Amino acid sequence: MAILSSGLLDTASLPATEPAGFEVALGEPRNVNIAIEMPHDLPDAGITVALTGGIELQGYAGRRELSWTTDLEAGVNKLTLPLVAVDSQGGRLLVRVGHGDRERRFSMDVNLES
Repeated sequence: MAILSSGLLDTASLPATEPAGFEVALGEPRNVNIAIEMPHDLPDAGITVALTGGIELQGYAGRRELSWTTDLEAGVNKLTLPLVAVDSQGGRLLVRVGHGDRERRFSMDVNLES
C-alpha cells in the first residue's frame, strides 16, 4: 500500500513523494491501494488521478485523468485503483489531493510484470 501522508494543510505547495514501483500483467486488472492520511476531517477535498503510458483504470478505457470531490476523514482514507496494462510500455500513476490552494501529490511507476 502506498501512503500519501497528512502534510496537505501544512504548506501551500508540497513536492511529489518519491516514486514507488508497482507491477501489473498485460490485460489483467490489479488493485493498487493508496492510503491518504489526514490529521483531521477535510470536507470537499479534490482528488485527481492521472495516468501516462500504457496503463488505464479498469472501466475507464482511454481516460487519462479522472477528478472528483469527496470528504476525507481524520485518520487513514483508502483509495483503491484497479490498474490495467494495455500495452507493454508501462506508465506512471499520479494522485493529487487538494483543498483550496494546497495540494499533495503521489506518483508511482507502473511496470509490466516480467
